[in-house]
Amino acid sequence: MKFLIRIVVVILAATLQSPAQSLRVVTTQPDLASFVRLIGGDDVQVSSLTVGSEDMHLLRPRPSMLARLSRADLLIEMGLSLEHAWLPAIVRAVRNRKIRPGTLGLLNCSVLVHVLRKPKTKTRAEGPDLHPMGNPHYNLDPENMRVVAGLIRDRLSKLNPDGAERYKSACAKLQQDIDAHMKTWKAKLAPFRGAAFIEYHDSWIYFAKRFGLRIVERLEPAPGLAPTPSHLGHVISVGKSEHVKLIVSRPATADVAEKVARAIGGQAVTLPLSSTRKGRYKGYFHFMDQVVDAFAAGLNRPAK
Repeated sequence: MKFLIRIVVVILAATLQSPAQSLRVVTTQPDLASFVRLIGGDDVQVSSLTVGSEDMHLLRPRPSMLARLSRADLLIEMGLSLEHAWLPAIVRAVRNRKIRPGTLGLLNCSVLVHVLRKPKTKTRAEGPDLHPMGNPHYNLDPENMRVVAGLIRDRLSKLNPDGAERYKSACAKLQQDIDAHMKTWKAKLAPFRGAAFIEYHDSWIYFAKRFGLRIVERLEPAPGLAPTPSHLGHVISVGKSEHVKLIVSRPATADVAEKVARAIGGQAVTLPLSSTRKGRYKGYFHFMDQVVDAFAAGLNRPAK
């Protein structure tokens, strides 16, 4: 009997010392998931709806997405219409009241970002993949992710006030990590300040502005439109005149980028637009390390 009592006491003590039930957090892409994990620690169960290498404009809903969202306490999105083609529909379909617009269970991380490239004209004539609210790829500027970290800290604190001090401390540590990495990234790209590059889609503007680089042309004649021979001829002409040595592409468009790179005597590099759930680009800081190294290896140093 005494042995059974001791077991009950141990179980009760463990129960009292253990944290409350984990918050189930779902993010739309892996950068956000990695920050939730770093800030929330053991208080969260987090998963990303995407693997990080997809074209977010062409993504199709999957049954696994509905299953995750149906159980979510918090849904975190990039916003700026990046997920507009698929996320609103599945949020409506799962009927999870916790993550509806206007609730604490839905966090749009773009709310405090200084948005770049807001279009003056918002018609289909400007391209089917036009970013109507501004460019949504703000995660490519690490300073924007500093803002995102604060938003995640504050939202987790509201949903679980008992963990607020833990989230504050973890977020401060994350901010310090951003500072340390930024020193390294800036040092690596400082020799290339003012250097020109070409991108496939309107994606890298935040990265370019942060590190003082110039996007001189895009392989798409308009967002979402396939390159035409005449447009590629124009891009090649610009690439030669600007002494471009680097073209940044998506995996699906690597062949076009390679063709233009050969024509201008440069190189094409395929990069995702966020970290990935696994593989070479897993984790935000490691992803950005790879991005900075790719640019430093491919850019042409501007003439002094």
